[in-house]
Amino acid sequence: MNCHIIFMLLTIPLFFIYSTNCMNSNETDHYALLAFKSALNDPQKALKSWNDSIHYCIWEGVACNNRHERVTMLALPSKGLDGKLTPFIGNLSFLQILDLSNNSFHGIIPSNLGNLAISLGYLNLQNNIFDGEIPANLSACIHLYSLSFAYNSLAGRIPQEITYLKNLEQLDLCNNQITGEIPDSIGNLTSLTVFSVDSNLLSGNIPDSIGRLSNLSMLQLGNNTLFGTVPYSIYNLSSLTLFSIFSTQIHGTLDPDLGLMLPHLQILNVAQTRLSGFIPHSLSNATHLEIIAMYNCSFTGKVKVDFSHLKNLQYLYLWGNSLGGEGPDSINFLNSLSNSRNLSLLDIQNNQFHGSLPSYMGNFSKKITSFSVSDNYLTGLIPPWITDIFSLSTLLLDHNQFSGSIPNDIGKLIHLQEFHLNNNRLSGQIPSSIGTLSLLNELDLSSNQLEGKVPNSLGNLQSLTVLDLSNNNFSESIPKEIFQISSLAVILDLSHNQFSGQFPPEVKNLGQLGTLDLSHNDISGEIPSSIESCTSLQFLNLSQNSFQGPIPKFLQTLRGLRHLDLSFNDFEGEVPQGGIFDNSNVISVSGNNRLCGGIHELNFPKCRKHKKSEYSLLVVILISCSAFVGLAAIFLILFFLKTRKKKNIPTESIEPASRNSLLKLSFAMLHKATEGFSSKNFLGKGSFGTVYKGFLDNFNQEIAIKVLHVQEQGVIRSFDAECNALSRLRHRNLVKILSACSSLDFQLQNFKALVYDFLPNGSLERWLHSYVDEKGEIVSKSLSLLERMNIAIDVAFAVDYLQNECPTLVVHCDIKPSNVLLDEDMVAHLGDFGLARIISDEDVQYQSSCRGLRGTIGYAAPEYGLGGEVSKKGDIYSLGILLLELITGKRPTDSIFEGDLNLNKFGKMGILENVMEIVDPNIVRIEEEQAKSSMENQVVDYEAIWKEKRHSIILMTKVAIACSMENPQDRSDIQTAINELQTARDLLLQV
Repeated sequence: MNCHIIFMLLTIPLFFIYSTNCMNSNETDHYALLAFKSALNDPQKALKSWNDSIHYCIWEGVACNNRHERVTMLALPSKGLDGKLTPFIGNLSFLQILDLSNNSFHGIIPSNLGNLAISLGYLNLQNNIFDGEIPANLSACIHLYSLSFAYNSLAGRIPQEITYLKNLEQLDLCNNQITGEIPDSIGNLTSLTVFSVDSNLLSGNIPDSIGRLSNLSMLQLGNNTLFGTVPYSIYNLSSLTLFSIFSTQIHGTLDPDLGLMLPHLQILNVAQTRLSGFIPHSLSNATHLEIIAMYNCSFTGKVKVDFSHLKNLQYLYLWGNSLGGEGPDSINFLNSLSNSRNLSLLDIQNNQFHGSLPSYMGNFSKKITSFSVSDNYLTGLIPPWITDIFSLSTLLLDHNQFSGSIPNDIGKLIHLQEFHLNNNRLSGQIPSSIGTLSLLNELDLSSNQLEGKVPNSLGNLQSLTVLDLSNNNFSESIPKEIFQISSLAVILDLSHNQFSGQFPPEVKNLGQLGTLDLSHNDISGEIPSSIESCTSLQFLNLSQNSFQGPIPKFLQTLRGLRHLDLSFNDFEGEVPQGGIFDNSNVISVSGNNRLCGGIHELNFPKCRKHKKSEYSLLVVILISCSAFVGLAAIFLILFFLKTRKKKNIPTESIEPASRNSLLKLSFAMLHKATEGFSSKNFLGKGSFGTVYKGFLDNFNQEIAIKVLHVQEQGVIRSFDAECNALSRLRHRNLVKILSACSSLDFQLQNFKALVYDFLPNGSLERWLHSYVDEKGEIVSKSLSLLERMNIAIDVAFAVDYLQNECPTLVVHCDIKPSNVLLDEDMVAHLGDFGLARIISDEDVQYQSSCRGLRGTIGYAAPEYGLGGEVSKKGDIYSLGILLLELITGKRPTDSIFEGDLNLNKFGKMGILENVMEIVDPNIVRIEEEQAKSSMENQVVDYEAIWKEKRHSIILMTKVAIACSMENPQDRSDIQTAINELQTARDLLLQV
């Protein structure tokens, strides 16, 4: 046979087979695309072109090669697609580019993507809702050069196999829930230019191998629980333009030559770390820097960076350090910013800078929008160049020692939105030009020495949400224009001034206002009925004025009102009942001697109605009797004092803090109530006193008596502190003090005791940990998960009351299980205010005199050990530790906490790995016993039960961790903690 014919016969089948495969492969791509579409919701109709009327290669987002019409690109970013990514995507064997970013894909990332081994180069699934783990077999896609799974909910570890992708240039895994450590083998990806894993749950050290990534330009490791120091090898990455380790536990110092070794840096973010030492002055050499974020660290010393070389600098964040120090020149570095014409934000607040702001700043940026120097030690006048920065939207000069007056031309800053000058030494009047700042949201001029009449022009500030003029010397009447600022939604505070006149009826315009404080002025007249329109009011304080007339009943209609203080005015008549007036814990009407009625807890006399003639006669009789009684009392007092002086008879007294108490108790009465302070009535012993149980026959009441160890140092101060604190406090979750006795005992020795309600279930300490009772037997009690959550919420409510609902801030300083007592219904009550601080202007001297008393080791905030001032954040820390103890059953001083491990980190380990491994075994035992009991003879699926309850435990643990962060600024606020604890309990109750 002819060779050519033979060749043709042999090749025809091969051609047929090839053509058939091409056809089948095309169909495979077609079917894969249809499967992709069928798994999705397409509300924006982005896939409307995906139909049989046109070839799939020209469908929206699809591209094919010309030769075989095989799909090479599927790009549908930001199309509003919702659904799962079908595994059939792995059948697009020629796919080079897959971009599904900025949609709502959910479920796992299919492992079939690993089938695209010889084609896939670009994979972008960022900003979706994918969960599960990163598919390890992606390592087969050896041509991948860009991989982004950022902004999803991926968990698990970074697969070791990913380091086989030798061609990978960009790896972005940020904003997920990835755990574990950064693989040391990451150093094998020598082509990487971008490595971003910030905002995950990564732990461990930064691997030294990252220093081998010589092409790296962007390194983002922030917002993880990384610890250790910055590896020196990082400084070898001379191509870096972005370096971020913000919000980690990285400690140590930065290399002094950082700016020389990383000369191309544009963004340096080491904020919210534990870095300390000096800011490297070599940053002057990194002339491309645009953003420097070094806030909330522990940097110290003077700032010696010459910023004049950083022409591109836009953002400089140095707040929350200990920069500056003594000497008036510590603020002089600002002079080098004179030529920073691109500077947009300067924030150096909360440091230790001294001196005056420069009087001249030359070409200081006219683009700057935020200038913050608050919480320093700056003195002198507010410089005139401030008012030339027309672009300013935020100007924070508060908590310094600025003097002089507010610049008259402050109205030039027409873009200003936030303006704080509070807590300085400013004097003079408020310039009327301030009324031209029509965009202003917050104006705080409180705690200065400003005086005179408040200008009517403030009424022009129709964007204000916060206005605070408190603690100044303003006089005359309050301009009615202020009460016409309908935008005021957060706070209007005019307290502690010398305002007179009447309460303007224009208050009706403040329908969105949450807090109104007019206390400590000389405002007279009646409360205007128009306040009824302020339906959003939560806090209203009109105390220490000269208000007259009856207390209006319409205040009952303000359903959102949480705190009402009308004390020390001249109100008369009957106290209303209903609404807020039925809760004695949130109202104060004391100091109004002509009031009557109201609920029993207010202790006012009953209102009596008299006929006119009877009333006149009664007045005459009362005046006569009062005169007689007054004279008699004077003679009796003089006689008593004379007799006492002669006989030197000891007296027993009730401390001033308890004069309004229901019980008047002597040493003899307490001695009898405890059967001579018998050991059988012994309840416990603390640092300052011994606690006994007692029974008062005369009152038929059980009590708890804390007898102070008067010989111990600090006890008298503790006694005074507790009297002072508890006399001001009333809340269902605080221990109620019944009396305070200061006297001599039968041996004429000093005797001091505090008397409380007896709470039969004792302290939380004895419910969490076993103890030896008076018989020498070991006692172990247990609490269910729900009981622990209820206790946590009770204590949180007590802290919220102390921080946000008291007339003055009260810091407990010693929140711990032994100071939490449980009543018969297992409601928790916070007690032992022996270390409490009442933080107000009047108590500054008292506060500073008590700096030696900081709380209990393990529960006291870390900053207290470094000499920091007491603050509400300290109580938040203690609450967080108490919550962790409720969850884990471990004290913060447990022997397992050695080295760097503490209760907070122990909780984080549970969140990152398996929260059930840190849960108190007693919780597991009780919950499983209860489940078994409720299921009777049925088989109990314990795993399913804990799967549901685990969510509540995780949320409670997260609250505890957020409260017990080492840095005070990182801690949660109490309202957020309460909301999340209540959510955790709600989840538990749904199980």
